[in-house]
Amino acid sequence: TEAEKYYLSARLEKRQPLPDVSDEPSCTLSVVVPAYNETERMPSMLHETVNYLESRRLKDQTFQYEIIVVDDGSTDGTSKAALKYGQASPHVDLRVLTLEKNRKKGGAVTQGILSSRGKTILFADADGATKFSDHEILEKRLLEVIDKNGFGVAVGSRAHLVNTEICNSSLVRCIIIPDQPIRKIEVIIILRNLASEADFSLEFWVR
Repeated sequence: TEAEKYYLSARLEKRQPLPDVSDEPSCTLSVVVPAYNETERMPSMLHETVNYLESRRLKDQTFQYEIIVVDDGSTDGTSKAALKYGQASPHVDLRVLTLEKNRKKGGAVTQGILSSRGKTILFADADGATKFSDHEILEKRLLEVIDKNGFGVAVGSRAHLVNTEICNSSLVRCIIIPDQPIRKIEVIIILRNLASEADFSLEFWVR
């Protein structure tokens, strides 16, 4: 919709038009956070995320990041909670994209990807179920699988830690690990140019 072409930020007084993933990247990492009715859990997740990213930025002055919270049609004030966190942390480039209706996780992640500015794009759940610093492991794996065109995707799962995480839903939401049961995908990290060049639905990866 027309309203979904804009984002809000605590840094800016007015809503701003969304950038496009096909534009030249302007930061190192985009963290896309799909959120549906996460007013209670999201602030602590953002706190952990920002603490990690800021510590990394202090070690590497070239490292710049953005956080994109995609409010997936929430009814509990998730967008306001994200903006409130941004107001309390003005040094953080936190943007809020509010969807007018619930599009499920795949739809929310897709919208976040399409408006990201990072060279690398990371999906992270708003409930904080996964330790954010573990994304370093994905980054290392990503560098190992990048092809000659600069394309690569790394997928992480914490399913091996808990037997009950074995997934019984459709194959589109699961990944097959050699000699292992089908597991639920927890987080995915991709290179920006793959997201901008892909001629298939990005939503397929996470729905």
